[in-house]
Amino acid sequence: GGFGRLAKPFIMGGMRKQTPTPRNTVVVFGGVGPWKERFVVKDDALAYLVLLDRAGVVKWVHAGPFDAATASTLDQQVQALLSPTATP
Repeated sequence: GGFGRLAKPFIMGGMRKQTPTPRNTVVVFGGVGPWKERFVVKDDALAYLVLLDRAGVVKWVHAGPFDAATASTLDQQVQALLSPTATP
């Protein structure tokens, strides 16, 4: 909506500064209906973080505040996907 459109440059700028390269990130600002259905969004007020493998299969989903424990879990999931023994 209107606020999202105004806030988009600030959100994207902050994410660029805080996200290490390579940045394989997709931020969805509009047309979120299909995404909400796919990830069974139950609370519109929460941010959702979704990790996909190379084939586009959902490997991990987090909804809500992002803290050190969540970051650690995400890192473990990413490392497992990047492992040479990971199955596509």
